[in-house]
Amino acid sequence: MLKRYRLISLGAGTVGLCAVLALPAPALSETEDVEDESFYQQITRVIIRLQESVVINRAGATGKQPVGTAFFVYYKGGDYLVSARHVVDRPVDLHAWVPSQRHDTRETDVVELQLPTNAWVFHPGDEVKVKVGQKQEKVAAVDVAVAMVPRIKDRRIRKIGYCPDPCPEGESQQFADADPEPPAMVLVFGFPGDIGFSLLEQRPMGRLGMISMTARQPFLRVDGMLKDSRVVIVDAPIFPGNSGSPIFRRPELGQPFELLGLISATNVSRSYAIAEPVTRIAEALEHARKAGKPSPSPSWHPLPGKK
Repeated sequence: MLKRYRLISLGAGTVGLCAVLALPAPALSETEDVEDESFYQQITRVIIRLQESVVINRAGATGKQPVGTAFFVYYKGGDYLVSARHVVDRPVDLHAWVPSQRHDTRETDVVELQLPTNAWVFHPGDEVKVKVGQKQEKVAAVDVAVAMVPRIKDRRIRKIGYCPDPCPEGESQQFADADPEPPAMVLVFGFPGDIGFSLLEQRPMGRLGMISMTARQPFLRVDGMLKDSRVVIVDAPIFPGNSGSPIFRRPELGQPFELLGLISATNVSRSYAIAEPVTRIAEALEHARKAGKPSPSPSWHPLPGKK
């Protein structure tokens, strides 16, 4: 039954792969992709792992350091990448290897998305102070960040559709209409860090959980700071690397999925998570759309050694 849940595909152009793969965005339609893909096949092109571009370890070797998870969203004619603010708010550029589907052969291969450090726009809810009892305490900034992403030549990826107004023909609303409430059953997909084994290639892993609490006021402390009044607590095992992972409502039989939020933090035992709700993601997207495209902006490139 999951094969009936379809994410919108990003359209692409007709020229070949080159050093930079950006294209203006054409009109979108869910009918562009007629293959009967499973939900998981689609989600592997929606959710990506963010990495630091270059890492020097104690031995002097270089490598790729994973920092968190992100996912693609389509909103009002633009394509965006969404993650947790604390994942991307760092003085280094990030990159991601993104599975993309070719228009001509329908085959999936991987291209690189390069993300300059100043390409991100943060949710406007910055750190503030509130009075708790007889003293002032800090409330952390809303932990959502957004980057506008160009299209890819000759290829498409999947993304989650968001249209708060009546959706134009061919587009889908896949954001929940309201923040989740207990005891909603949820699915979390992302890239956990060290969990005791390694994979030969990057693939998002899913977890089943439940919304166990809503804050409704700044009363939840994480790292010595209060969290925003609208955060929710998820009863699910969450590891470092899952920050920025999307949270979906567990679909009932025959029902479409809905985006409910993203993972922001986990507790010491890694048995619960704190999440920013879907309304915060919507606010961040609108803020990024009004802010415009930062410069330099994200860009697509072939993987090193590939044409």
